[in-house]
Amino acid sequence: MVIMSESFKVKKSERGVRLDNFVYSRMGDWSHKRIKKLIDEKKIFVNGKCVFISAWHLKPNDVVVVKATQSDKNAIEEKSRYNFVQVLHEDPEVIVTVKPPFVDYDSFVADVNAYIKRQKGKNFHPYLGQMHRLDKETSGILLFTKKKAANTLAEQFRERSIRKVYLAVVRGRVKDEEGKIEKNLEKNKFDGGKKVRVVKKGEGKESKTLYRVLERYEEATLLEVVLATGRTHQIRVHMASIGHPLIGDKLY
Repeated sequence: MVIMSESFKVKKSERGVRLDNFVYSRMGDWSHKRIKKLIDEKKIFVNGKCVFISAWHLKPNDVVVVKATQSDKNAIEEKSRYNFVQVLHEDPEVIVTVKPPFVDYDSFVADVNAYIKRQKGKNFHPYLGQMHRLDKETSGILLFTKKKAANTLAEQFRERSIRKVYLAVVRGRVKDEEGKIEKNLEKNKFDGGKKVRVVKKGEGKESKTLYRVLERYEEATLLEVVLATGRTHQIRVHMASIGHPLIGDKLY
């Protein structure tokens, strides 16, 4: 039995956006995993037709309808958590937090939800718009919106007008003071649990990583890294491809 039906129209600026990413940008209190499950279960429609391909590319003026059942709703109502959440900034529209390392993204979202709920009372159900993600092993700043009106920030993330800077400690002494890695990346399921690999030009997606040396150690280098493109595991794969994998990264 359907208990929720949400309808969204695709803007001109969103031409070519993947279906899963589009729904995620509109329903910030649902994780990517939950949205993928809705698509797999044929509960998302484009222009009245069921679409069960997460990578389906949308066109301007497409109408996307999301239908959910009681079991879907129950699935996103995470159990209340009492983990400490470090808050750098909070106002009525946004909350800026620090995700610790080795905490998976969906668990951290539940922690932030529980934090807001504790401030407002157990009967309050917060909205939490998810603007960007970090890998489980990665620590760093995560920004969430507390009102749907603030989700215009998602467009700024897509257009890269919000600049994200990463710090990475890599194995070995990086020779040049600064550099650029331009290698196409392909996302799939590969041996050893790897999700991404470098492929030749004309295959995969163009990817660019910029870095500069901050400090050198005997057998490692601290880098400042900026992504010109935002591919899955981009820093990890690009750095490994030039012989300087991230220290602590067991996958690549």
